Amino acid sequence: MLIISIALLAMSRAGQQQIDHLEHLRNQTLSQWVADNAVAEARLNYRDLQAGYRSGTQMMGQQDWQWEMQVQPSPDPGLWRLDVQVGSADKRSQLQFTGFARRHD
Repeated sequence: MLIISIALLAMSRAGQQQIDHLEHLRNQTLSQWVADNAVAEARLNYRDLQAGYRSGTQMMGQQDWQWEMQVQPSPDPGLWRLDVQVGSADKRSQLQFTGFARRHD
């Protein structure tokens, strides 16, 4: 009986670890999509881009995500560097992403 109890406990723990890992992967994927959307929006509005900070929120996967973007010159004078940080409202997931957008001068 003891051996069966230990085996069931180990299987339960392994199952919970799988669930936690899947939740982490889901959150990483969703936060990447939020960052991609923020960069895509900046690229679409490249004529209005200026150095500085922007921020916003986006609903993705039935969850609110906050993003912050720092727009700064890149080594290439024809491009802006877009550094984006995305976090879930509960602060359990965090992502950093860098993209580039055309510079209109």
